[in-house]
Amino acid sequence: MAKTDALLKSKNLSNDLTDLLVNEELLFVPQAIESESFEYVRKIEFTIPGDAPTSGLHILVKEVEDGLSFIVSTLDGSGKSTDVRGLFFNINDALKLSGLVATGNDVSDQQLGGVNDLGNGANVKGKADTFDIGIEFGSAGKVKDAITQTEFHLSNSAGDLTLDAVSYT
Repeated sequence: MAKTDALLKSKNLSNDLTDLLVNEELLFVPQAIESESFEYVRKIEFTIPGDAPTSGLHILVKEVEDGLSFIVSTLDGSGKSTDVRGLFFNINDALKLSGLVATGNDVSDQQLGGVNDLGNGANVKGKADTFDIGIEFGSAGKVKDAITQTEFHLSNSAGDLTLDAVSYT
């Protein structure tokens, strides 16, 4: 942790959710928006690189009045196109998981607690450990649907879900 703190200080960054270091490389710097004219308070944007030949993902998360608004889209890449099947991530505070629900036109399933497989090919087996939440989009394969961009809203029963609740590590 001291090594990370020293790196943060050398880059004039703070050690909170506005900055993320993984393997001592700055992956993204979320932007805080504080204006009454915007529909959101804060947002974060980041990229998940793909494994060749599949495309990576661009993810935009906005903090809105009643939760979080996500836009997930594939990056233009050469080779095989990406069918976005699921998104997996952790929540910092287990209390925020109570009544957690994802809604959106393409959301076909969601699971909470120790998730790494949503079935029908939507999984991260062999790539990562389990996650607090997994959200499945569309159906298996590209015959019925090929999701290249989707939007969904994430909220909880307490109505207190913010960007601070999402774990970026």
